[in-house]
Amino acid sequence: MTLNQINDHFRYYEKAVANYNALTTLLANDSVPEQEKKQIEFRRTYENNTIRLHELFFENINPKRILPSLEFTDKIASAFGNLSAIEQDLVAVSEAEGVGWAGLFASNDSVVVAFIRGSDFGSVSDAGYKPLIIIDCWEHAYVKDFGMQGKKEYVSTLTKYIDWGVVEKRFNDIRSA
Repeated sequence: MTLNQINDHFRYYEKAVANYNALTTLLANDSVPEQEKKQIEFRRTYENNTIRLHELFFENINPKRILPSLEFTDKIASAFGNLSAIEQDLVAVSEAEGVGWAGLFASNDSVVVAFIRGSDFGSVSDAGYKPLIIIDCWEHAYVKDFGMQGKKEYVSTLTKYIDWGVVEKRFNDIRSA
């Protein structure tokens, strides 16, 4: 990925933070009608999910490939066989129609690869799953470097930069909670 493409990620993230802050200010205004506040809260939740997903994404991508410990590799192998299988599943799930996020998610007793449409992070977390890997699959994430049809190639490229140390820490945090 080029620096220009990475900067697009940060600009989108900064815009979501600014929107969230503006919506928070609106909610504090007593003159805003209650029905309007409900709509503002809905939009603020969307912005919050966008912020959180970008933060998870930034955190689990590293220009240096960080490999997991052998212990974690053994744990994940029981669900997927090996790291390469997870990477292949992330690429496959990213081919889902539409925009959203490809990810590896875990609960206390299972690990799954899924595609989240839009910023619908709540449906995954409400089901008891927490993110181990998040990959931004919105157009702003890949179009400059990979073109409109380049989502699959983009995700395939990013899987080479997963920080498995971060993934392992997230996994261990979930299992110890």
